[in-house]
Amino acid sequence: MILTNQFIFLHMFRSGGTTVNNVLIEHMDGTMLGYHRARKEIPAELRTLPLIGTIRNPWDWYVSVYHHAINFSYPKGANTFLNWLVDFHKMSFKEVMLYLLRVKEVPHYQKTIRYFPDVYEWNTIKLDNITKADYISYHNSGMSFWSWLIEHMYSIEGKIDGVSWCKTSELHREFYTVLESFVGEKPEIKKLLSTQRLNAMTGYNSYLRKNVAVPRKKNYRYYYDDELREHVYEKDYKYIQYFGFVF
Repeated sequence: MILTNQFIFLHMFRSGGTTVNNVLIEHMDGTMLGYHRARKEIPAELRTLPLIGTIRNPWDWYVSVYHHAINFSYPKGANTFLNWLVDFHKMSFKEVMLYLLRVKEVPHYQKTIRYFPDVYEWNTIKLDNITKADYISYHNSGMSFWSWLIEHMYSIEGKIDGVSWCKTSELHREFYTVLESFVGEKPEIKKLLSTQRLNAMTGYNSYLRKNVAVPRKKNYRYYYDDELREHVYEKDYKYIQYFGFVF
């Protein structure tokens, strides 16, 4: 979550938020209020500020999550879903997806609860910032990872309305359009955005400081057979329809 004088930016995992964070902090005096901090955790005195959020096509998003997980090494005990839901290094993409979509349930749920903290860690970056209560909420919801995370990050009183959305597929253009509506023309930021590369899972990755070991295919459709494509459509139907995503 990044605070500026004009708005708050909400950063959903693997949805282009790192690019936006960098621009806002370095060029608009943005202040980090908490890594992956959710809408419901906005301080009361700031809740009248407009909100900006990013959203990614779910079929593309799951591929991005998969390749992120197999290329990044998290410390044991880090409070991230990716440590404890599935073993990405031993499963195929389809096997992982059946768990993330909740077609199959993780067998060791009770065992993993203890790894999650009771409180948020706002000063720590590169974590989901998922608490024990959040993890229990996810488990009890029966929702897919993508749909649950949307509601966790963006909902207030059960609704995700009231956010200016930027789709990751058109992030540079859509984010600048929204930004311009709040602060006017910023040609230097527009130019910067046009040269920014998403924290992608191909080639050189600035966070890894090396080339990605297991690069993803550019076209996410490569990863899906008909059955898996339909599983995503069924499990994430509500927000696929809300945002108008297609395979």
